[in-house]
Amino acid sequence: FDFLNLPSNARTAALGGVVLSVNDRDLNMAFQNPAVLNSEMDNQVTLSYIPYIADIKYGYAAYAREFKKAGMFSGGIQFVNYGKFEEADVTGAITGSFTAADYSFNIGYAYKLDSMFAVGATLKTIYSHLEDYTSVGMAVDLAANYYNPKNQFCMSLVARNAGYQLKTYVNNNHEPLPFELMFGISKKLSKAPFRFGLNI
Repeated sequence: FDFLNLPSNARTAALGGVVLSVNDRDLNMAFQNPAVLNSEMDNQVTLSYIPYIADIKYGYAAYAREFKKAGMFSGGIQFVNYGKFEEADVTGAITGSFTAADYSFNIGYAYKLDSMFAVGATLKTIYSHLEDYTSVGMAVDLAANYYNPKNQFCMSLVARNAGYQLKTYVNNNHEPLPFELMFGISKKLSKAPFRFGLNI
């Protein structure tokens, strides 16, 4: 399930593929850090579709909604379509064709502890179909975020893709999910259109 680490949008890709500590109105930022879901994203929709290398296409779509007493919620889908392949036997004779694709169905949640601290989580149901092989997994992202709007300083700690492969491609061959523990900080300058950030 390495596709889970693909950047979901152009902004993230342009910033190196990982953006953990940007807390603004962009719903795409919650893809990697659910704790940055905030009320400014209420009723937002985001759509991304990327023609990748060869015939591979991938994309992401999400919607966010605020519930005053419960917090911020989002729902989304991430997919990678690897295209159509010719199928051949051991002699090289073409016997047909097959497709391959990966999907992740996500539900995100964020709750503000106070004016500067928030926590969040994203639950992912993952499905992979590669020719006649299928796999199913579950994963969760857990995040904590500190954001001071006065000096525009943001700091985040995120554990991504912690989970388990429920159904393996091949019997008794469990594979690990691409788990990552990451830390990010950013500081936006008050009188210049720059933001400095560090992710580790």
